[in-house]
Amino acid sequence: MKKAVAKSKKPVIKLSVSVNGNQAEPMRLLGNHTELPEAGDVVKVLPDRLKSTVFAKQVKVERISLENGKKTFHATTGF
Repeated sequence: MKKAVAKSKKPVIKLSVSVNGNQAEPMRLLGNHTELPEAGDVVKVLPDRLKSTVFAKQVKVERISLENGKKTFHATTGF
């Protein structure tokens, strides 16, 4: 009989991301990240409204803005 192996829960990093000038939306940062991305970083994100990683996007963070106490990551897919 096989024993069930519990997967370790990794903290989910949620970001507000604006891709290619569109309105910012909540996204999850995929991969093994312990820190928030910085300008110039290429990261993989998945919109919260989607569940399958098939729809993940690889984006390059162009700049980070702080509006009303909320950080928004402005990114592009064309790099």
